[in-house]
Amino acid sequence: MSASSDQLTLLGHYQAAMAELGFETRLSVELAEGPGPLLTVGIPRDAAGRDRQLHIVFLPVAPEDELDNLTLLQWFTPLPLVLHPERIESVEGLLACINRRTALGYFGLSEQGRPFHRHVHATPKWSLPDPRSLQQMALVFVHMQDLFEPLIEAVAAGELTLAQAEEILP
Repeated sequence: MSASSDQLTLLGHYQAAMAELGFETRLSVELAEGPGPLLTVGIPRDAAGRDRQLHIVFLPVAPEDELDNLTLLQWFTPLPLVLHPERIESVEGLLACINRRTALGYFGLSEQGRPFHRHVHATPKWSLPDPRSLQQMALVFVHMQDLFEPLIEAVAAGELTLAQAEEILP
C-alpha cells in the first residue's frame, strides 16, 4: 500500500513528538507488507540493558466498520524476552492478571509465542493530536513495560511460579 500524504503527515507529527523526548525515530514510507508507513521509535532500554523499539503503524479500517471519522494507529513493542514452550501457560495466566492492572495497552503473546505490549490509539481523522499528550502516552506506555517486563521474564524463565508472581504484582 502506498502511503497517503495524510498518513505521512500524521506519522511525521508523532515522529516530531517522540524526537522531542530524545527518542531516536525512523519513518519507513513504503513497506513490502502492511497497511502503510511505519514509525519506529527507539525507546529506553529495559532494566537488563536490552534495546526496545516501539512500532507505530496504521490499522486498516474497512468501510463497513463505520469508523470514517477515526484513524487507528497500533503501538506495538516486542518484549526482548525468551519464552520456553513449557512456560507459556503460566505466562498467559500472568498476562491476564497484568492486563487487569495496566493503564495503557495490553500484554500478549504472538502466534510464535513472543511476548509483546500493544495499544491501539484512536485519533480524529481530521485533526492532529496534541504533541504533549502523545509524549505523555509514550512515557506511560514505556513505564508499563518497565513495571511488568521483569515479572513476565521471571515467570518465563521459571524463576517464579504464577502464584508467586500474582502475590507481588504491583
